[in-house]
Amino acid sequence: LPLILIVSILIFSRFSPLFLTVPNFKNILTDNSHIFIMAFGLSLVMGGGGIDFSIGYQVSIVASVTSIFLQSGVNPWLSMLAGLGLGLVCGCLNGIAVAYLDIEPYIATLGTQIIFKGMSYIISKNHIFTLIPRSFQDLMNRKILNINFDLWIVLFCFIVTTLLLHY
Repeated sequence: LPLILIVSILIFSRFSPLFLTVPNFKNILTDNSHIFIMAFGLSLVMGGGGIDFSIGYQVSIVASVTSIFLQSGVNPWLSMLAGLGLGLVCGCLNGIAVAYLDIEPYIATLGTQIIFKGMSYIISKNHIFTLIPRSFQDLMNRKILNINFDLWIVLFCFIVTTLLLHY
């Protein structure tokens, strides 16, 4: 995998002189910040010997609920807190199924994946949310020390995950 990454970087940088630039890497990291955050969470689950196939639809249902709250005029911070709370509930449902109901993680998360998928479609009415309030966009586009806010969130998650896996 590292070899494929290195070869890909060399190929892309050959075709575009802008590829190996700091702004481009900031864009790549920013555009994929949600994937990094999911990977950190999944690392904790896998570090404990489990697996979670429902994580994609957990993100879907959390994004749907957060978007509905935002479009309803709820404060962006409260909307994000509601989304985090819902994500915590989804994760706890998986944890309860595995730890207390003694269902294999593979089976439990495949089952909750279907549940979360259905709930996401019901909540969103199979609608893509595009009218995100300016206040939330401004929050996510905010920069601290010329680094996007969501990259600070990724860094925080990375540090917490590293500490949890190390100790």
